[in-house]
Amino acid sequence: MISRINTVLLIDDDETINYLHNRLLEKNSFTEKVTISINGMEGLDMFKQLDHQLGADEMAIVFLDLNMPVMNGWEFLDNLSKLKDAIKINYKIYILSSTINPDDKKKAKENALVTGFLTKPLTKEHLELLKSEHLQ
Repeated sequence: MISRINTVLLIDDDETINYLHNRLLEKNSFTEKVTISINGMEGLDMFKQLDHQLGADEMAIVFLDLNMPVMNGWEFLDNLSKLKDAIKINYKIYILSSTINPDDKKKAKENALVTGFLTKPLTKEHLELLKSEHLQ
């Protein structure tokens, strides 16, 4: 297990949701740093930066929306899968979406890069569950 969650990467094109999620993360002392990307392409670049910045005892959690312009969540995962052998950091990816499509949940469950699926909005209960699952 990891001793701390160093960074959360929010990848979502909804500025209001990003603001609310960022405030929730700060209020609950969930992480030391929150980074926000508004599409999958920008998120992939941020993820690569995190891979160079974080140490082996630190963890990044990615909250990934599915429906975004430029590069959607599925495309983000496809591109990340091509890099996964070179990634050194500990990370967990959670789909954080308001989708009601059962195929999206099934697809997320079948994707080896995805740790879980959460329904928007992010809640204090979500954060408590994640802390209990990932921290010592």
